[in-house]
Amino acid sequence: MHSGVLGVAAAIFLHAPTLMGLLWGDRGQAQAQASLRMSLSEIRAGFSQAAPDALAADRDEVGLKPDLVTVDCLDMLRLVTERSTLPSDALRWSGDLLTNLDGVSPQFDEWLFFARTKIRGQFCAGLESKMREALAQPELPLAAILAEGILGVDPTSEVAHRVLIKHHANMGNIGTPLFGNTKFSARRSRACWMRRPHGRPRS
Repeated sequence: MHSGVLGVAAAIFLHAPTLMGLLWGDRGQAQAQASLRMSLSEIRAGFSQAAPDALAADRDEVGLKPDLVTVDCLDMLRLVTERSTLPSDALRWSGDLLTNLDGVSPQFDEWLFFARTKIRGQFCAGLESKMREALAQPELPLAAILAEGILGVDPTSEVAHRVLIKHHANMGNIGTPLFGNTKFSARRSRACWMRRPHGRPRS
């Protein structure tokens, strides 16, 4: 399992000591170094046929070469930030990074939480940029589709809720904007409660 986690985590290039701390923080330095070397050997063996030079590793950094390896979350962020990307392609949220791999270690969980939060933020920022471009056209129905995409990842986005409310009001759905505003208030209250000092929201 550690080899798979290491492979994806290294897609963004991490310092070797950081990786050892994330995955083998409960071991001594010699053991952690040995575990890292073993996992790197397993990754190289996995890429030996398709892309033997995919793994870049030295004493300081470990990473996967982006021109040789495709990582879905990185492709997703590239699509959502490119101006030429069609809205249907930009809406393809691939899911949270390393889903179902919580609990590897406390250090890894901490890193994973912030990595997921950053990716979600970048994805929503890309969709919001396209949504604002649609509003400027003006193409309100397209902006509403993009707003729904944002809410699928961040249900507390105020700007996305307001676009949907405006869209439904423009369509003559009088009750929908009121319901949407009530639903947004409930989601925002729940999000604020989850961010209280007693605990951090899980991804």
